[in-house]
Amino acid sequence: MPTILEGFNEQRTPMSRALRTSTYSWPSWLERKVQKRGIGEMLPVWVGNLLLLLLLLLLLVVVIVVVVLLLLLLLQLLVVVIVVVVVVVIVVVVVVVVVVVVVVVVVVAVAEVVVIVVLVVVICDGRTDRQSDRPTDGQYENYIPPGKALLRGPGGDAHR
Repeated sequence: MPTILEGFNEQRTPMSRALRTSTYSWPSWLERKVQKRGIGEMLPVWVGNLLLLLLLLLLLVVVIVVVVLLLLLLLQLLVVVIVVVVVVVIVVVVVVVVVVVVVVVVVVAVAEVVVIVVLVVVICDGRTDRQSDRPTDGQYENYIPPGKALLRGPGGDAHR
């Protein structure tokens, strides 16, 4: 059964011969290089550049996600602030309207009481008893009881 490595020139590629034998040991220069620098430094430059590019892209995605989340948080905070301001304005307007209505009701009630007191004072004119409407002794001859004024004739005499 042929292997993939059969086509290689054994003189130019000593690894092909080494892979076919089971007693292969790493060359000493490769072992020293791996122990000294680490396997990561043996990668080709383009692999390192590709890994760096992928790392930068990942960092860019993380930054974009963080910025978007912060903007959403800021937008949410802005919405909360707007809602709080609107609620405060509504509460202030309601309180002002209630205070104005209470003041108007109190002023109207006080005005009604004042009007009633003024009317009572004007109607009673300081008199407390209704007997003061009756004439005194000297004025009795000119007194006309209520309802009798219609009985006066053309001559002015009252029918008694």
